[in-house]
Amino acid sequence: MSLVAFGANEKGQLGLGDNNIRKDILSKIDVPLREIVSGGFHNIAIGENDVVYVWGYNYLYQLGLGDNTDRTIPHVLEGYKAKKVGAGQVHSVILTRMRLFKNSQH
Repeated sequence: MSLVAFGANEKGQLGLGDNNIRKDILSKIDVPLREIVSGGFHNIAIGENDVVYVWGYNYLYQLGLGDNTDRTIPHVLEGYKAKKVGAGQVHSVILTRMRLFKNSQH
């Protein structure tokens, strides 16, 4: 599968490395993705091995990267393996399996 992006891009939400508006569909994102959802001006996606990618508008920390800097290319959200992702206007959610403790054998 290939992901192409076009349209408004003032917050880098197209993931193409800049903030230029795209009027055509010739712009391809070279990250292997299996699922993608879009919020207001940001995206969250699942790649190979359930890796989570985020990019776009981040003023309200909706990318989950620990800062509020916009990202113009997909960034890996470290520490998460996703089964599903979701996004609202200025928030993101990840359905994941988290191990809270390690079982020990005696």
